[in-house]
Amino acid sequence: KGLDRVYTTISPEGYKPDSPRSVIFAFHPFSSKAEYMTSFLSVLSAKPDGPIVVAPEGISMLGLPSGWNGAGSTESPGPLGETCQPGTVRFSCHVPTCGLSACLNPSQRCWWTSCADDVGFTLSVLEAVESSYCVQRDHIFATGFSAGGQFLFELASDPRSASRFNAVFPLHGLPHAGFLRAPPTGGSVPRLFGIWAGVNATFQDPQYPPISNMKGKPDMSNDVAYGPQGGYFYSTEENTTAFWGRLHCARNQDAQAGEAATFAQSFHDELTCVGRCSGRVIGCRRSTDVHEPPSYAPELMWHFFLGEGAFHA
Repeated sequence: KGLDRVYTTISPEGYKPDSPRSVIFAFHPFSSKAEYMTSFLSVLSAKPDGPIVVAPEGISMLGLPSGWNGAGSTESPGPLGETCQPGTVRFSCHVPTCGLSACLNPSQRCWWTSCADDVGFTLSVLEAVESSYCVQRDHIFATGFSAGGQFLFELASDPRSASRFNAVFPLHGLPHAGFLRAPPTGGSVPRLFGIWAGVNATFQDPQYPPISNMKGKPDMSNDVAYGPQGGYFYSTEENTTAFWGRLHCARNQDAQAGEAATFAQSFHDELTCVGRCSGRVIGCRRSTDVHEPPSYAPELMWHFFLGEGAFHA
């Protein structure tokens, strides 16, 4: 409230105001800008039937890089305790959105974004886009890399926004441990396709490790980028996709899910994928430890969003 927020909208090739288009919201990584995602998705904007790409920008200030408030970024301590190790890198607290008393409280040492209502901001942007463009309203999607991918779990579970998004596609982003939450009972649950990087506990993405590297805690991982003993705690990829699968169906794996996973793997030989619920939930791991979005991801997500090939919308 009272904050100046910005976003970038890219119209697709051949857009006409009387022809409905899909919309992809694209959330940039920590310490980045909207242009990061518009550039990454430019291959989709160039398609004759491509989507309208909307790239919001996170809040930043001196000592606090731009990011997204969600999935535990400003809620530590949470259900499982603090979301970071002692000695984790500390960022400035955003007084305008968090309040002075909260910023003076030692318990906020694990916070690393503003406390802004980024879900509300996203929905305001969506309303503006729907009033300015011809939009296919049942084809609203979202993707994000790193912290942008983490924020998708907030969008997909918040009662205000979960029903507005048909599907989400996080890239190398996971919710903090204890903050993997379900949308309201009885409401729609967005489909989910996630890509993460890692082969085992010692060879994986250092910022968002998808595989547990914490003894006795198989559902949690600890990044090795933000502190001498590790930084933030996350839900693992297996824990996250299994949870999301249970929201979609009672029987996680079936023949259609296997076909969808195999089709996903055909986009690159570095991928190992598991499908759930007829392919409405898919998790893939890359056989690398790099923290960067894969170049083939835009084409893969577009197929998943539209339910093309072996995917089912």
